[in-house]
Order: sequence, then C-alpha cells, then structure tokens
Amino acid sequence: MIDTNEKGFVLVAALVMLLALTVMGVMMVNTSVLETKLSGTGKEDTQALFLAEAGIGQVRAWFQNPDTFTPVANGFTSGISIGGGNFIDCSSLDPSTVSNMSTQCTSYSSLTSSNEKNFFKRRFAVNGLREYISGDWSHFVDVNGDGIADTNNSTDSGSDTAALSITNSNYLNSIFSDFSGIGTITSIKIFPPMLDKNSGTTKPRTICTVRVAAKTASGYIRTIEQEIKESIFLPINAGAEAGGALSAWNGNGTIRWGDVRAKGNVQFQMSNTPYKCGDTTKPDYDKWFSARIEGAVTASGGTTANGCPGTPDCIGCTGQDGDATKRPWQNYAIYQNQTVTLDKWDKNLVKSYSQDYGYYYKSVDGSNVYLSNKNGELLGSPISLQALLTDPNRPALLYVDASTVSDQTMNLNVSGRFFSNGDIYIDGSLGFSGGGSGSTISVKDPDGNTQALSDINFQGVLYITKDLKGTGSPKVFGGILAENGGILSSGSPTVWYDVELKDGRRNFPKTGRGRWRGIM
Repeated sequence: MIDTNEKGFVLVAALVMLLALTVMGVMMVNTSVLETKLSGTGKEDTQALFLAEAGIGQVRAWFQNPDTFTPVANGFTSGISIGGGNFIDCSSLDPSTVSNMSTQCTSYSSLTSSNEKNFFKRRFAVNGLREYISGDWSHFVDVNGDGIADTNNSTDSGSDTAALSITNSNYLNSIFSDFSGIGTITSIKIFPPMLDKNSGTTKPRTICTVRVAAKTASGYIRTIEQEIKESIFLPINAGAEAGGALSAWNGNGTIRWGDVRAKGNVQFQMSNTPYKCGDTTKPDYDKWFSARIEGAVTASGGTTANGCPGTPDCIGCTGQDGDATKRPWQNYAIYQNQTVTLDKWDKNLVKSYSQDYGYYYKSVDGSNVYLSNKNGELLGSPISLQALLTDPNRPALLYVDASTVSDQTMNLNVSGRFFSNGDIYIDGSLGFSGGGSGSTISVKDPDGNTQALSDINFQGVLYITKDLKGTGSPKVFGGILAENGGILSSGSPTVWYDVELKDGRRNFPKTGRGRWRGIM
C-alpha cells in the first residue's frame, strides 16, 4: 500500500519532468527557428554576393569587348554618367608630352557619336607598350607609363568620384535579365584605384576599382569592391626581329606582310624578297614588306634576274633622307644603317603571367619538358616539345625554361602534321628541323582583307631569348623574335606577319582581378 506522501512526491516529480521536457522542446524549436533564419540569411548573403560578382564580371567583359557597352545607342542616357560630366577624350593624346593634353583632348560635351561616348572604347597604346583608357586625362593613375602617379588626373587616386557610374535600373536589368529571379544589381561604379594609391606603380598595374551594389529579391543588400588589373601588353611590330645578325634565309625562305628588323648585319636572298622591286604586276609583290637593319646589308642572288633596275649596291641612288648609304637597295625597300628598336617582353612578367594564365614548363635535356610550379618543382612525367606545342588544348601562352639545358637550346622537329596555335616564349635558343604539313587558316592581311593561308605550322608569336636557328621549312602566321641572338636558317621558312600583333595579343584577357573587399 502506497503512502499518500509518496503519491504526492511522484506527482511533483512527474510535473518537474514534464516542465523540463517542455523547456527543452521550446529551446529546440527556438534553435531550429534560429538555424532556419541563419540558413536563410546565409542563402541571401550568398545570392547577393553572386549578383555583385556578376557585376564585376560584366565590367571585365566590357573591357574585353567594348562594342557590347552601348548605353547611348540603347537610349539609356539617364543614370549613366562619365567622369562626373567633366570627361575629356584623349584618344589622340601623345602621353610622352604632358603639355599637349590641353590641345589634343576634346571635352565630353562636344562628342557626338556613341562610339566617342563609349567608356570602354577610348583606349590607346602608350609608346607601344601598354593599354590605357583615356578620360579625365586618364582613368589610370599613371598616364605616361613611367611608373609614377601623375598629378593631372582630375579624378585622382583615392577620390570617391566615379569615372563611370551606372545607376539606370532599366539598363542594368536589361544587362542582367538572367538573374531576375534572384535579385537585381542596383549600381556599377568605376573609380581610380582606391585600395592603394601606389598600386599604379607596380606591374601589372591596377587600372581601376569597380564597386557593385546588389539586392536580392527579398531585399538583402550587398556591396563589394574589386580592383581590376591591366593585362601584360605583348606587342610584336614586325614579322621578324633579331637582336643580333639576321642571317640569310636560304632556299625559298620569305618574310611577308611586315617589317624585318635587326640590330646586326644581315644577308638577304634578293630573289626571295617579296617586295619585288616595287613592281605591282609581279604575282608575289608585297607592298607591306620592308627591312630596317642597324648594321650592314649584304645581298646575294636575283637582282638582275628579277628585272630590277640598277646594280645590287644601287650606285647613284638617292637613298633614304638623301643618304645613299641608308638605302642601298631602294627597289627592294631594304634600308641599312638604321636606328632599330626591338619589341622586348619582360621575362619575369611573361613567366608570372604564364604561371597564372598559361603553362610554365622546364626542360632538362633540350627535347622533353616538365610542367613546373611557381617554386620550380617539376610535376608529372616529361613530354616532348613537339607534343606540347601541338596539343590543341594548351593555353594561349607557353613559357619554356631551357636555362639549365646544355647550350640552352630546345630542339624541335616540325614533322608529320604539325600545327601550334598560341604564343611560345623560350628562355634559350630554338633549333628546328623538318617541314611537316600544317593547317589552312583564314586570316586578315594588313589591309583587313580575308586571306586563306595553307599548311601553317605556327599561328602566334615565336619569342626566343637567344637564337632561332634550323634547317627546316616551317610556315608561321604571326611573328618571330630572337631577342639577344640571330635568326639563322639554311632551310626555307616563311612568315606572314599578323598585323593585329601591334595591339598586343588578342587572345589574352585584357584585364585581371586584383584585391577584393566587401563594404556591406
């Protein structure tokens, strides 16, 4: 028989237990609600960040393809301002003479066409080295490229005045319509570099800071900033350039559609010179060909056979600038005793860029190469240089380090079906042999007309820090450069110059991402 006092104790214990369970249940519910809210907040934050990053990507796309930025043509003129209304167009600016700015630049109010008002189209090359955007003198910190921040930027580094501001919701919604289910981008603003006033002095330099504000469908707001860096600018202004002697290209070797430049002495096979005495009736006449040589020119073969007037040394010719010694073969557009400047790519910059955007390989025997990381460690198994160059999936820039190879020479057999598309930078010498079949490609000549070239083996730039030498007969559309050596061939190579190389490599990204920060 249970005592009544014991009955009361059991009841109290049951009530306490029930209360504890109730409290635990309430806590679990509250925790679940809180986690749900946090999960929702995290989702909102992720969506807002995704939208803002899309805005950064769109700005980079406009840098890559300026024609796609058409706010004036589309009628979205309100809510889009350039330079606070004080924009000055400097497309014809000579950046080497700062005093010319006031006379060479045009006020924004006098610009009439949508092209002139296109923020991303106003770009020009400074001294043939780098790409710049003009406006308010420049949207870059460093206008003249000397590595020092200039003081005449009306939108100065660190200013909170946007060089380009887009707040027109209709225009932004039309650009980002694919994201309408997630939210909207409310503003895109481009400033001079703001995170570091000295960022314009390092290479690649920071060209601007992009600030993007985004709002999710439920009203969550996120604003971020991203620095946009310039790409390295890799121009080639001639079909063939040599820091040393440019030796004879025997057989049928020819350089077409562009200049030949050499710091040393050169021997020419005159019968293979495509200028053909300036006679436009000849089938292989090339009005774009010329040769400028810092040393002396020695000619051999073909002068009389091609019906060119005068003797090989052109005795009695007026010559360039009235100096006969500067133009010994006036009917061949060949000039000697010139001041020659070669295009020089910064080795460390190209190496760093290839590690980020391309491939960096090292060779230990002159024929096979290993993929390498930034620490110089060899990765994976070696492959032949031929297999690497003909890989259709390789990136646009390939850096091959031959500095540890005996004689620092890479050997390449251009045999079978051989086609390489992209730029090749070899730290060392390149020796080639063979002349296999290639690909037929459709290209533009210097006048912009479409031409079909058959059996092309290399499409791009062959940049060699030492000698380019060989016995083979490869065909190149692009350009070749032996920075500190010569171009020495007993074979029959042919080069068609790609005039687009004057503006740098079209297949490299125009911009890269720099530092990032969230504002709110």
